[in-house]
Amino acid sequence: MPGWTGTATTGPTRVTRKDKPGSYTESFTTSVAGYNEMGCLEDAICDLSIVINSDPRNIMAYVFRGNCYRDQGLFDKAALDYRSAIERSPREFPLRSRFEAYLREAEAQRLLAGIEREALEARLLVQRSYKLLIKARRLQEAIDGFLKIATQCSGVSLVRCATYNLACGYALWGNTLEALNWLERCVKLGWDDALGMEQDADLASLHGEQRFKETVRVLRT
Repeated sequence: MPGWTGTATTGPTRVTRKDKPGSYTESFTTSVAGYNEMGCLEDAICDLSIVINSDPRNIMAYVFRGNCYRDQGLFDKAALDYRSAIERSPREFPLRSRFEAYLREAEAQRLLAGIEREALEARLLVQRSYKLLIKARRLQEAIDGFLKIATQCSGVSLVRCATYNLACGYALWGNTLEALNWLERCVKLGWDDALGMEQDADLASLHGEQRFKETVRVLRT
């Protein structure tokens, strides 16, 4: 059962229910402090889980375990524990507003982590698709990769890059209509390199198309 005594220099000493009957629900704050000082978050989570299983109404155990999950970067689990603490807290409970702030922070961090993960995955997909397009000329696979980014990613710069490369891929494949459609979409997303577009050999098959000339003209104005 949880509960530690001791100092940061000597290390925590475990207090079990057998050693001190009933002490585990009263001493878990000491346990958390000792664990945190030693960086033993997994141990703290383990003991706090025992406390929660023994006393599901122990509000602070949820909060402390949520803090441990937060420090591990496990924001989904942290938010779940903070929410559990709030649900068990009377509205007049002095620390309720602090728990709500913890929950908002965990939700924001969870969202940010998701965005960062999506951006990383999209960047890796861009790199892979670009290599397929430029080096291997495996056009179908490259186009599939860029289509996934262009239609599912939320990052504007990555989507703009993907739409330009889709135009290149379709132009190389001989699908002039799709190439022009994606090229115009790319410009609407902020592509502004008219010279690079004119000199890109992958787009050479479009140079005689009126829509291509109009797209370049728009970029130059």
